[in-house]
Amino acid sequence: MTDAIARFEAERMAEKPYDSSDEQQVNNARKAAALRESKDLETLRALMLHENGRSLVFDMVKCCFNGNPIFGWRSKYYGI
Repeated sequence: MTDAIARFEAERMAEKPYDSSDEQQVNNARKAAALRESKDLETLRALMLHENGRSLVFDMVKCCFNGNPIFGWRSKYYGI
């Protein structure tokens, strides 16, 4: 695990700073953002296809409006 973290940090530090005037960097950033959004939507779709997933999402949203946003939904599922 430590090796993976160290490798990630080394790769992150080796990256050039973002230059918005560089078309290649802008295109790469757009592609990366689109990929992240696609993966997020795929995860949400999979969660919402399952009855327990819908219940979990509903409880998480409900606690944001009716209770403690920190521990509201977790108390039901994790006994916090």
